[in-house]
Formats: sequence, C-alpha cells, structure tokens
Amino acid sequence: MRVRATLRRTADSVSKKTSSRKDDEDSDDGSVRVPEEEEEEETEMSEHRNALNELLSKNWNFGGSLAFQESFMNAPNPNLAVNDFGTIGIPLGSRDAEAIKGVATRKLPGARGSETDGQGAWEVESSKISIENAAFSGLLEKAAEQAYRLVLLTKGSCLQPSVESSDRPGVTHEMGPITDGYRLMLIYHLVDTISEIPPAISHDALFLERVQPILTSWKDDPTSPEKIVYLLNNAYSEDPVKNANDLGPADSHLVELLATASSTVGFCIGLGTVQCQLEGDAFNCWELVFGELPVNGQDWREIRERDSSVRSVVTLEGRPICKSLDFIPGAETIPEDLSQNVELDDWYDDSWHYECEPGDVYVQGVKNYRRAAVVIWRPGTEIATKHPLHPLTLPCLSLSRITSCVLREAYEDRIATVLSRCSEDPVFVSATLCHAAIAWKDASLWERTTAECSKFSSLAAFENYDQIWEAITALGFNALQERLSMTIKNDSQDLRRLKFLDELLRWASGKDGSSEVDSAVRAWSATQFQHILGTLHGLSSELGDVVALLQLTAKLGGIEALKNTIIPKVCRSSDAAYLIKLSKKLEYHPSLASSEVRDELLYSLAAATIPKLPSPSGDFYKESLAEDTKHLLQHLQRSDKLRGSALRRLTEISGLKESQKRQHVDRVVVPVLSHVAKTFTDECLMSSDVIPTIQSLLDTALRYPPTYRDPSYGELLAVIAGKDCLWDSFYSCVSKNKVHLQKNAATVGYCISSFCTRFESQQTPPSSKPALTAAVLELLSPYVASLTSGRASGSESQDMLFAIESWLRVQAQAITFPPLFDQLLRDGKGTAYLLKVLLPLLPALATLTTRFDAFGILAPAFQSILLAWVGFKNASTTSNTGAASKPLNLSAWTCSCVQCKQVVAYLRKPSTRKTTFRQLSPDKILHIKQLCDRHVPPSAAKVTLKGQTIEILMLGDQLNAAPPPGKDSIPAVEQALKLFLKHDDDVLQRLLGLQYDRIMMAIKGPAHTPSSAMVSTPSVPTSSVATSASTSTHLPARVRSHPEPGEIQDDDHSDDRPTKRQKVEG
Repeated sequence: MRVRATLRRTADSVSKKTSSRKDDEDSDDGSVRVPEEEEEEETEMSEHRNALNELLSKNWNFGGSLAFQESFMNAPNPNLAVNDFGTIGIPLGSRDAEAIKGVATRKLPGARGSETDGQGAWEVESSKISIENAAFSGLLEKAAEQAYRLVLLTKGSCLQPSVESSDRPGVTHEMGPITDGYRLMLIYHLVDTISEIPPAISHDALFLERVQPILTSWKDDPTSPEKIVYLLNNAYSEDPVKNANDLGPADSHLVELLATASSTVGFCIGLGTVQCQLEGDAFNCWELVFGELPVNGQDWREIRERDSSVRSVVTLEGRPICKSLDFIPGAETIPEDLSQNVELDDWYDDSWHYECEPGDVYVQGVKNYRRAAVVIWRPGTEIATKHPLHPLTLPCLSLSRITSCVLREAYEDRIATVLSRCSEDPVFVSATLCHAAIAWKDASLWERTTAECSKFSSLAAFENYDQIWEAITALGFNALQERLSMTIKNDSQDLRRLKFLDELLRWASGKDGSSEVDSAVRAWSATQFQHILGTLHGLSSELGDVVALLQLTAKLGGIEALKNTIIPKVCRSSDAAYLIKLSKKLEYHPSLASSEVRDELLYSLAAATIPKLPSPSGDFYKESLAEDTKHLLQHLQRSDKLRGSALRRLTEISGLKESQKRQHVDRVVVPVLSHVAKTFTDECLMSSDVIPTIQSLLDTALRYPPTYRDPSYGELLAVIAGKDCLWDSFYSCVSKNKVHLQKNAATVGYCISSFCTRFESQQTPPSSKPALTAAVLELLSPYVASLTSGRASGSESQDMLFAIESWLRVQAQAITFPPLFDQLLRDGKGTAYLLKVLLPLLPALATLTTRFDAFGILAPAFQSILLAWVGFKNASTTSNTGAASKPLNLSAWTCSCVQCKQVVAYLRKPSTRKTTFRQLSPDKILHIKQLCDRHVPPSAAKVTLKGQTIEILMLGDQLNAAPPPGKDSIPAVEQALKLFLKHDDDVLQRLLGLQYDRIMMAIKGPAHTPSSAMVSTPSVPTSSVATSASTSTHLPARVRSHPEPGEIQDDDHSDDRPTKRQKVEG
C-alpha cells in the first residue's frame, strides 16, 4: 500500500509526475485497477512543453524544508572532551552539566529557561570541544562537515525555532521542553554527495537560471502552444483556488519563481481549479464499515472513465480571467492527464447508482475531485495582453510564504514597497502583510497594514475575517481593538459593519477556554454597535441588504434598537412602493429574531406607508394595488384609524374616467372589501374610523358594477349582507343606487339573493321581513323585465327559475305574482321561446313548486305552457299528413352492408329534408344508387351523385314532422318532457289539473292510461304562498341535484337522456 504522504506529491515525489499510466497500472500495490484503453493517435508534444516538464520534475525542494533523522542503537561513546574541564561523561550527570555551564560562551538564541535557573540552554563553541574516540568520528565522516557546537538543555527549558548562523541563512532548529534531567546536543553541518541538485533550503537562483532559456525559446516560437497547464502538487478539495494566497508553501514558492521568470519576457501566469470526475466501481460504504475514510484510493476497484476540466481561472491576485478554459490534453498539459493519481486524494462530491450484484459490495458511481493548476500563457496571446503581471504580485507572493523562523530584517524594503502601493490592490496587500504580521507576532505591522489598507476599502480589505481571528489569537484582542475601531468608523457600509460585529461575536463565543477574549469582544462590540447606529449611512437600494440590516440590528440590539434607529431612517427616506416591498419581504423572513420583533417591524412600516400612499388616478394604477392594501390592513390591526385611512385612499377616484372607475371597482374595491368583511372583527367594522369608508366603497361598487356576471362580485355582496353589523349599510347603499342597479341584471340578481338570504336568516326579526319582501319585489321588476327583452337563446331558463324562487323565498303575496311573471311565462313570444325557454324550464320549476308547495300559484303556468306545446305539436302533425306520409316500404332492400343500413335507416325515418353520405368508394356509390332507383319512388326522394358522395333529398310529405325552429330544439324538449314525467303522478295531476289527460296523451300517446279520478286544481289562495324552511342562497345558475319532495329519480341514478333525434312517441 502506498503511503499518503508520498502520493500528495511532496518535494520528495515530484518526479512521479512524469510516470506514465502504464507504470501506474503495473504497480504492485493493488490499490486501483485501470482498464487498458484503446490505442489513440499520440498527441504531438512541443519541445518547450517537454523541456518545462523535465525541469519541473526535478526535486527543487520548493517546500523549503530539509530534514533527516535516524537513531543508532549501538553507536560508540564519542569520549567528548571540553577545554578547561576534560572528558564529559555520558550519560550526562549533574557535575558534568554544571561544568559545561561554566565554560559555555553564550545563551542559545530562542531558548527559554526553567523557573529556577532562568537560563535554560547553554552553548559551547566548536573550538573548545573535541572527540577522542575515532570510531565515533568515522560514523559520520561521509556526511558530517565538522562539529559546529555543543548545546546543553536543562529541565523545564526548550529551544524555539531560531536561525543557526549567518553563514547558513534560513537554517533553523528547535527542541521541545525537557521534562526531566538534561539533554546534550552535538550539532554538525551535513553534506549531500548523491543528489543532482545539491541539498539546500533554497535553489531559487539555479531554478531561475534554468527556466529562463525555456521561456525565451517558447516566446520566440510562433508555432508553440499558446498556454501550458501545470498541475500543482497539493490537493485542494475544499473550495476553488481564489488567489495565490490559497496555495500551499511549496506551490506558492513555485508560482512565485515562475512569475519572476515570466515577468521579464511578458508571459502571463494564472491559477485554475482542475475539476476531475472519475467513474467506475467503488466501495461506497467504506467509512461505515471500517470506521475511517479510505486511504490512497482503497475504495476503488476499477476506474472506467476519467474526465477533467479547468474552471475559475484567475490571476495570481484573484482577478477573474475566465470561467472555464479549453485545452489540448498532452500538448498543453503537464502531466498529459490532469486527473493522474487524483483518486489518491480526498473527493468533495460523489453519487452512486446503488445497483450491484448479490454479495458484491462494489457499486457503480462517480466521484469528483479538485486540484489546483498554474496556467502559463505565451506573450502575444489575448490573455497575456489583457492580464499582465501586477507589480505587487512578486513582493506579495514572497511575503505570503513568511514563517516564524524567517528574519524580518531582510523583508523591510518589500514591506515598505507593498504598503506604499496598497491602494492598487488593498485586499491582496492586506492578506499578504497580515499573514506576515501574524507569523512574526508583530502587532505594529498588523496595525500599519490595516490602517493603510482600510483607507481604501475599510473592512472590505479583509478577503475573509479569518485573518482577523488569527490575528486576535496570535497578538491578543487588546492590541488590535483600537485599529479595528478605526476601521469600522471609516467603513461606509452599515450592513458590512454589523455583519463584522455579528461574526466577531460568534467567533469569540465559540472559542474554547477563552472567556476573557469573549468578554472583551462583547464589551467592545456593544460600544461599536451604538456607534454604528449613531452614524448610519444611506440605505441600499437592494431590498435584501435592508432586510439583512434590520435582521442584524434586531439580533444585536433588540426591538428597541430597531424602533429608535433603523426603522425611522427607513421610513423617512423611502416611498410607499419601497416600504410595501420591504414589508412583504420581511413578512415571512425566517431569520428575524422572533414573531414579536417581526410584528412590531411590520406595523411600523405599514403605519409609515399610509401617508405616502398615492390616490388612484389616470396615470397611476398598479395591478398590485389590491394586494398591497390588503397587506397593509393585515399589519395595522392595532389601529382602526390607520386602517380607515388606508381604505379611504381607495375612494378618491374623482380623477378617473368612467371605464377606469369600473376597472378600479373590479380589480381593487371588490377584493379589498371582501378581505375587510372576512377578516375585520365586528368591533372594527363598526368603528367610526372604518364604517364610513366601507359605506363609500360599497356605494362605489354598486354604482360601477362589472359589465359581466362576476362570481367574486356576487360573493362580496353576499358576505357584506351576511354581516349583521354591515346590513344597514348594505340596505342603504342598495336603496340609494336602485337606478344604477336596474341597468345591470347580474348585479340586481346578486342583491336579490342577498335580500332573500337575509329574509330567511333566523337572526332577522319578523318586523323587518315585510320591508325585505318589498325590496325584493322592487328589484324583481327590472330583473324580470331584462329577461323578456331580446331573442330567445335558451339561457333565460335558469334566470327565470331564480326569479320565481326568489319570489317564493320571501313569501310574497300571491297577488303580486301575475304582474311580475305573466309576461315571462306566456307563450306569446313565439315558437322558439316556447321550445328553447319555457319547456326546458318545466322539470326544475316542478321541483321548485313541490318544495314551496306553490301549486296554486304555478299550476296555471304549467298548463298554459304545455297546452301551447300540444297545439304546436298537433299543428305540425296535421300539416304533414297525406297519402305519402306512410313510411316507405323498403322490405325488399335486402343488402345488409354498413352503408346500406345507414341509407335505409334514414329513408325510413328521415329527421332532416336533406342528408349526404360521404367517403364512399366508386363501387359502393354505384351499388347504393342502383338500389335507390329500384326501391325508392321518384316522388319520395331525389338521389344525386356528387364525386365520392351521395346526396338524398326527401320530397313532399316524406318527413315525419315539420322541422322545428333551431337544430337543438327537439332534443331539448324531449329531454325536458322526460325529466318532467319523472315526478310523482300525484304531483303531475296537481300541476296539470283538468288538462292532465289531454297533455299526458300528447306526451305519452297510446301508452297513457286516462285517469279515473281527476284531481281538481285548487283555487289560488289570497294569502301568501306557504314556504318550506329553506335556507338556499344560490344564485341564478343551476338547480340543486338532490331529490326534493315529489321528485322521481332513476333507481340506478343513470343518465338516460334520449339519443340524438330520438322522438317521444305520442
């Protein structure tokens, strides 16, 4: 099994980048099996790409570390001697330790002593020590240059990272605390005689010397690739790389060197995130089974497909270059496959099909990985021209790699240069120098950096606040709070300032064992919060930012902070439209502190909106006006006065045209009034601030009703009429607008229905019912008149039924029926009116008569309508009688083909004078024509051939009856009569009276058996018609389908409507 440390391409394994996939397949670790791929045409590699690959594959120690450790169990005693003392005994004793202290020349830099001796570590120069045992000297003779010094550490002391000497720059060593006894160290300089590149902390000069010719040759070759994508060593699986500061030390060092070399010849250097997707078979439950994540791709059994792409390409400072990058694998990539060995690292996303063979733990799936790459563009390319290297990039890159063991003195000039130009990129400069300040634990450098960078971008100078948290941890909060206060003071974005306080408090409260930091941060944050509220800037035009500002203010300061600062500022500086949008966005916002805070906030915004609401006018109309008003009313529940003011705005319509007023009623008044009637309490509705406005809006609604039948309008009137506290207002408005109502039958119908419902209500006192009856009769007059005007269309039946039912519901005097309905129920308007309107009305009217026991009132109407139909039927039959009225004798027509059957059926019982049979073949046309000539007399029908059709025209008296007006009259009449006959015979006799046998004979024909005892029609009573305790409130739309007394329904509830053209025999 390969070790993870080496597979992450550390400095010791860079050379593995150039190994081929075949080498990986032949490895004997068994971690991943990659199937052999078909041979493809080899991509031609440029010499520049190959040269760069060869150079980068060497061990340049870009990580900047060089260390080796090995223990020798049988090492000889060195016989160590110190001048002026003699031989030092090993193991070291107290006597010899004190002797070493006596001859030591200095305390070792970076040492910390114990509490008792105050010294900690002592150093003896190499000139004062000697090794008397030759065997020990021979042990290191091939690797050791010379003994450099002798170091003694006592109990409780330690050695922090420190520089070895001026002649070995960058070389440091360290030692942890000594828990007991002593530690004696003999320090040597080592020599490497094996590596091609001599071991050293830095090979920067040698690398630049070797890479420069490669870049120059690449630049001068116009046929060379325009870019090369080089995969960096470290894995970056968490997030895409944003800039060079996100890179690890080794990658950062390499990028800095490439940028240094490229800057002299005009190359462009960028960073990209390599997205790799691997598909194959893997053990997706590895962690669940083994309790740990898989290492080195252990969970993969087979990888079948590899895919890689380069996304989010940026400059070294973090400026975007492109969202995705096209490249030629191999010709423009190092290594050829950017997904090489990626399965050995951590993945950031996966998906599985969960389909596997029984007993097999491996399933098919996909894993996604992220790597980082440096992209080098040749001079003259579009990218290189647009994105030249920034002058601050190189000094910032070197500072971003600072560690605690690096001397600051060597970087003072770079720090000064970077600070003097921080205005060019304050975010990049801040991230770089704050990193160095933390590494050196230099609070003054952190303050200088923050002070300079915040002049240009304040808190935005910090790419993320982790830099600040690290600084507080390393330098202490007290050392930074003054500079943080100035940064907040100079920031012009209130939301960003509050966000910073919120994140700082969250970070401080989450630190383990740092209650002092938490307390200090809370005290400082409270002061800064009050300062921010006292120095608020202009509001953002983005609603989301304002919502977040309100949320954070409530979170950090509570409802009082909102009421006293942010809300007044928002309300003063915003118009009504903005306040309503803001209120709607806050209404269901999940992150507000509590419902109490939300309610207070919404009330304040709604109250501030009312005075700013514009009145409806010709140039102002919004589709959202109704919804906006309802929203405001909902959040003004605690103030009837403000609710009345919001409604009053809707009554100011003097500036609107007539058409606009109707539109205003339809789209605004009706939905708002319905909302008010349904949601306001009775106490609020009766308030002196609200009821006058409701009356005004209702008056407007009745004066400008919709020009069509609108259910929502009818629902509004029904809801208002159903409210006891609004009834007087409704009655008054209807009485006031009778003239306007008479022009709109639908509106009159809605008012009639509301009055009827009120009449039937148990809450209505008997003393009020006569007035309601009178009101209904007064409204019925224009309503019925509107039904008798115009041509009969068949739609009047339901409206007539509604009018009659309304009259019955209010228990009107019988004497009032004839003046209202005689003209409506007469057949004098013609045959069409009889067939299309009156006859289809009969079934439902019979049910209504039974329900209200109104036989004495309505029986004469039934008899009149049906006798008129009998007369029409007899007249039609008489006009069509004659010698030729007998059916044609077609018994000799023996052909039973489908077409012949259709023709014979028509000839025997024609329903129309002319018909056409279409889409017939020539043979079939000839066949039918011959049979017609043989069996149909010329005086009975005329048969004509037209192309692929046969047209038959019936002559003389062959039709069974004269065609009635309208194509659909006969089926409608037949259906109506059939439904009428389903009532109990007792009901039919009471309805038809002395005309029972005559009418039933006409309907049923010989099937009717004359009654032996006739039920006489009772005389019309002079008192009002008795009514059942009905609470029906339906509008003139359709009759209820449930059975009423006297109504007959089929046992199986089937719909046995007659088929088309089917006649009722009679």
